[in-house]
Amino acid sequence: SYQRGLYAFGLVSNFIIYQAFFTGIYNYRSRELLNMRKIPMAFKFSISVLMSGSMTYLLYNDNLYDE
Repeated sequence: SYQRGLYAFGLVSNFIIYQAFFTGIYNYRSRELLNMRKIPMAFKFSISVLMSGSMTYLLYNDNLYDE
């Protein structure tokens, strides 16, 4: 069940990171929004996967060494 919880946390955090930082819902000027649209979707998605994957990996390692 812990593994399923980590998968769910990874998916939810990936979705939140991608929506919050890479789709333009933040309040920047129009120039920054246009610059963000020039970055390929695959690159933005891979960055969000790396961020959420590192968070889940750290949670997994912390649980391994807890008593």
